[in-house]
Amino acid sequence: MTSEGKPPETEVEVQGQINSPMEWTKRHDTMLFREVLVVNPYQAKKKTVQRGQLWQTVAANLVQLEEPVFKRSLSKRSVQDRCTLLCEKHKKRMKYEMKASGISPQVTELDNLIEETLEKEEASEELRATQGEAQKKKVEQDQRNAVDIRKKAMERFGETKKRKIDEGEIEEKKRKRRRSGSDTLQFVMEQSENEMNMREKELVLEKEKQTREEQRHNDFKEMMAQQMAQQQQQMAQFQMMFMQQNNLMLSILEKK
Repeated sequence: MTSEGKPPETEVEVQGQINSPMEWTKRHDTMLFREVLVVNPYQAKKKTVQRGQLWQTVAANLVQLEEPVFKRSLSKRSVQDRCTLLCEKHKKRMKYEMKASGISPQVTELDNLIEETLEKEEASEELRATQGEAQKKKVEQDQRNAVDIRKKAMERFGETKKRKIDEGEIEEKKRKRRRSGSDTLQFVMEQSENEMNMREKELVLEKEKQTREEQRHNDFKEMMAQQMAQQQQQMAQFQMMFMQQNNLMLSILEKK
């Protein structure tokens, strides 16, 4: 027995508390979505290690809160599933209430947080889709250009000569003449020149591709920096709001 008259918790009881399911209250849900908006797991692509790490950050930050208390074993899967569940319920409820009453339903702080989370997720997906489509078009155009360059560069000497004949550059009687040593030399020289031209153009395309990749990387870094600044600002706002609520509760308790 302890000094307070209560027996100490056994190892079995402690293990049972760890394995017991998380009891979510409205306060827990509110803090969950505040943290989701600050960390913003949606900035990373779905089903990637990066997004999983961000959800883990959300769970780790919630566990550190003193009020409300979250389970020490809270996992990234738990917070992600809870967030998804509440988002789906919110969308169904809003749709039902709008259809039933014809007017906008009253919303709580939690409703606003969920709505902002949905908007952030949608904006992130649209941004990735736009960037992916633009990159796909660039790659396809580069491939078409490379094929066209190689096709022209690898044009056989006979085809080149025939084209010149068709354009009136060589008389038909010269075309029928047997190829001499000078013709062979000319063929080798043209092939070498074509190969050099092809290589130069391929190098130009490769350099342009690298430039686009660097620009895309810089744009991504700038976007991440902006998001980090926004997250820090939101965190400061949430902390201020949290302190104001605590001060209000303390003042109410002191009056009692």
